[in-house]
Amino acid sequence: MDKKEIRKNKEKEFKIQMILNAFKRLINQRPWNEITMQDIADEAGFGKATLYFYFNSKEDIIIGLMANGMNMHNDFVQKLKEESLNPEQKIRRLASFRLEFAQRLKEEFGAVELKTMFTWLITSKEGRQYKTLRSMLREQMEKITNFYEAEFEKMKAQGRYKDIAPRSLATLYGGSVQSIIGGAHMGLYDASAAKTMLDDFNKIWFGEVK
Repeated sequence: MDKKEIRKNKEKEFKIQMILNAFKRLINQRPWNEITMQDIADEAGFGKATLYFYFNSKEDIIIGLMANGMNMHNDFVQKLKEESLNPEQKIRRLASFRLEFAQRLKEEFGAVELKTMFTWLITSKEGRQYKTLRSMLREQMEKITNFYEAEFEKMKAQGRYKDIAPRSLATLYGGSVQSIIGGAHMGLYDASAAKTMLDDFNKIWFGEVK
């Protein structure tokens, strides 16, 4: 890739990030269904044509925000794989990171708006956005489950969980953590309560409860 193409890609990434940030600012000012594409273009400092060059709709912008979040997850998992931690510590670290990330999203958008946006996307079973969202979520959960599975495989080799398949352990653990994250994501309980729930769940799962 030559310098011109590198510069072009960086400019594209910069503009996309400006649009995503503009949308996040606007959604803190009023409900997302009241925000127009013109509003987003004005907030980002672009013409409407430039906005539509990168995103066809508000729903596509939400997909873009999700993609950003998933990239952050992927980067964290990659770094975590390289850290000198035992399998249990890595599993706990990933679960904690995911909960903290959900809390940051709730703070940026507000629990009500998050619930409204994602409920619309998930229940609107017609159209490209729904298919894209479902595909992204499946891919992300598969990556997370694979990470858990690899670490439970190591724990099994150490003599723990002898009678349970690592994939089953990964699915059960990941599903339980996801239920805690989902509740925090939608504002069913505050950050402190969610952290306590996750800590208590880990104590039960890893046999620390007397």
